[in-house]
Amino acid sequence: MKNPSRLLPVLLLAALAAAGCRSAPAHDDEPRGIREMWVGQAIDTALVGQALVAQRTLYPYHFGTGSSELNDLGRRDLDVLAAHYAKNSGELNVRRGDAADELYRARLDKVAEALVAAGVERDSVTFADGLPGGDGRTGEQVLKILAKTSGLGGISTTSGSSGGGSDSTATRTQ
Repeated sequence: MKNPSRLLPVLLLAALAAAGCRSAPAHDDEPRGIREMWVGQAIDTALVGQALVAQRTLYPYHFGTGSSELNDLGRRDLDVLAAHYAKNSGELNVRRGDAADELYRARLDKVAEALVAAGVERDSVTFADGLPGGDGRTGEQVLKILAKTSGLGGISTTSGSSGGGSDSTATRTQ
């Protein structure tokens, strides 16, 4: 090398140019475009809708405090339920909470009015102050699912009978 001092600035410029050309690393969990973002939001919306239909329940927090008026969340959830009840009859749980009789009846009336306004036939939905719906699982089924999916192979179920009924207990084996 005849003149290393002349080579040093050229190498530094080349290194800076190469570093400036690199783009930020892409993260696999980040959407890469509007289309992918829309697809992700559509999937989330569909899953939320399925959960709302499975629960088929409105809670006191869906209404304004001390009011029969649905809040934004209540309107959104009722819109999803109305789309379901427009095609399917069934029961809709409207949880009473600590609402007085008059307020609870007013809430039921508002929900019924909103359903009719959304195209649901008045007689196709019945109201109850019940617990959320869904397919439901017995305790034994839940333990079997947990054992399969979480690697808790040490869980077993045993059934026994005492008196006129049967009971089911779960034990963990070591």
